[in-house]
Amino acid sequence: MGTSKHHRYTTVEINHGIGSLNATDYLISQGHHKIACVSGPLSWVCSALRRQGWRRALQARKLPSGPMAECEWSAEGGFAAAQELLKSKVPFTAVVAANDQIALG
Repeated sequence: MGTSKHHRYTTVEINHGIGSLNATDYLISQGHHKIACVSGPLSWVCSALRRQGWRRALQARKLPSGPMAECEWSAEGGFAAAQELLKSKVPFTAVVAANDQIALG
């Protein structure tokens, strides 16, 4: 499942939802039960799929969704999103970030 379902040419794509689900599962296996999510812009299909994977992993284990933030695909965006999560005062012990740049923030 990638960013487009129909191509006239051969493509190789990643499964955004499964990647996020696996990352969330890993955090759960490490003892985290309050996991936040920082996604890229939700107007991007891959961002929505990554957030969906995070949500599916939590639902499968009957854990509540943690706080969420949306930002641009950058370290600066990730930093701003982290500030937003902290200001929300909703407790969390781990964060699933949509990409490496966001995680750097």
